[in-house]
Amino acid sequence: MVNAILILLGVLTLAAASIASWYAFSADRRQSERAYVDWQVTPDEDKVGRFDVYNVGKDTAFDVVVEIWDAHDQVEAKADKVDPLVVSNADIITLELPTRAKSGPDETGTPKPTGPHPSEMHEQIHHGRMIKLAEQSWNNYNEIVRREQGRQVHLRVTWRSKRGSWRTQDLRTG
Repeated sequence: MVNAILILLGVLTLAAASIASWYAFSADRRQSERAYVDWQVTPDEDKVGRFDVYNVGKDTAFDVVVEIWDAHDQVEAKADKVDPLVVSNADIITLELPTRAKSGPDETGTPKPTGPHPSEMHEQIHHGRMIKLAEQSWNNYNEIVRREQGRQVHLRVTWRSKRGSWRTQDLRTG
């Protein structure tokens, strides 16, 4: 009877050790797997408030959850898998922030350049350089406003690798 119990305990110990070893091996494989996934978000050129999210890495992402938000809205999209752009039929996740689509981005509070707009200036002798500086100032202002408005949008992508490792990447547009 004692021998039977000892044999049973030995078998159970071996089984537990095998299971523990399998879990450790699986975790080690997940830690060392090559899973190159990187995300890029671009505003849609044709529609304000719409954003396209791409996998610009080399590997497929699984169970993808994309959250996008600004001061007014938060939107979520899910996909079973997203292939990278290097694949001919790459997946694109498109999300739209309703308030931004309806009203446009928020004002930035960026101070406008001083002086008249270049279109209001009249070319005069010796003042051609002044007009170029005014144009450059307004162009810089427009670029600053565009960047500030773009930075109003935040994005978080969560996905699983092929072997089951979960990862998250936070991005901002602009």
